[in-house]
Amino acid sequence: MVFRSLLLAVLCQAAMAFITPDLDKHWQLWKHQHDKIYLHKVTFEFWCRQVWEKNFRFIYLHNLEASLGVHSYDLVMNHLGDLVNTCVFASLVHNLKGYQLLSVVQELMGSA
Repeated sequence: MVFRSLLLAVLCQAAMAFITPDLDKHWQLWKHQHDKIYLHKVTFEFWCRQVWEKNFRFIYLHNLEASLGVHSYDLVMNHLGDLVNTCVFASLVHNLKGYQLLSVVQELMGSA
């Protein structure tokens, strides 16, 4: 049991190296704005934070390029910013009825 606790502490410390402390205020504000509450702070919130930071950087760089004329539109972070594409798809599918799900899948597969 002591070994597991020690291993978890070491892994958490190592994992924190992958989080950008400069974005802490942005992360807290975004979580508050979208009522995000994570039950497993050590594992799940950390994973969501990494996804969110990746999306944050992508949006920031895209908008910087847009300001230079590379793109004709800006991007913004929405309530799905802490999810990967498969999670977004799963959350959308979960909210659909059977017939709606079939039409969405057909559209995504190009056989509508």
